Amino acid sequence: EAWPTLDRAAAAETFVGLYLGRLRDGGMPDAALAREVVLARNVGAWAVGFETGRRADGATVLIEQRGVMEIEAPREPFRLSARADRLELHDGRLTVMDFKTGAAPSWKQVRAGFSPQLSLTAAIARAGGFPGLGTPEPGRLLYVTVTGRRPPATEVDRSGDAQSRDPQPVDVTVDEALEGLNRLIATYERADQPYVSRTAPQFAQRAFSDYDHLARVREWSVAEDAEGGE
Repeated sequence: EAWPTLDRAAAAETFVGLYLGRLRDGGMPDAALAREVVLARNVGAWAVGFETGRRADGATVLIEQRGVMEIEAPREPFRLSARADRLELHDGRLTVMDFKTGAAPSWKQVRAGFSPQLSLTAAIARAGGFPGLGTPEPGRLLYVTVTGRRPPATEVDRSGDAQSRDPQPVDVTVDEALEGLNRLIATYERADQPYVSRTAPQFAQRAFSDYDHLARVREWSVAEDAEGGE
């Protein structure tokens, strides 16, 4: 947010100050900050190059914007909302970006519908759901993993374009995600459709959520293990 008015020579150190300040505000002790200073400096230098390059063509950049679209459903409209880490408009095409500290989802996970976040965000934007952005066509779906190590960050494109192993236009990726959501809405409109805590347990993470707690997943999963089940 501060980039347009920053002194470029001091931008990297400004990033370091913001980063360490947020950690202190969160309660991190000074002893633990020694390691974070090194990571912060690595990311700070990377961030300056990142911002310079991403904005070189005069792109419109929106940070932490909320978008909403309504989808027609049998009983009442379904409201889909998203808060995008970063949106960039380049020559009428939109890049939707998500910053992560862990690994980006695989192309297979995106295609199968397990990670539709960026695809559906692009669909909201295309429908005019982000104020001041118009109705841009999807451009890129980009995950940026930031670690502070070497390299400090990596960019992973999950648009489904020609660089992917299973190439397809990004518009198709967005359409598939929206079609999948519509099927899901229609499924749960049925009175006989139960709300289950794990619809695809073979792909579930090991961590337990609040929904798993309500469904007593830990109990029956341990029971299955004891009986030799998977």
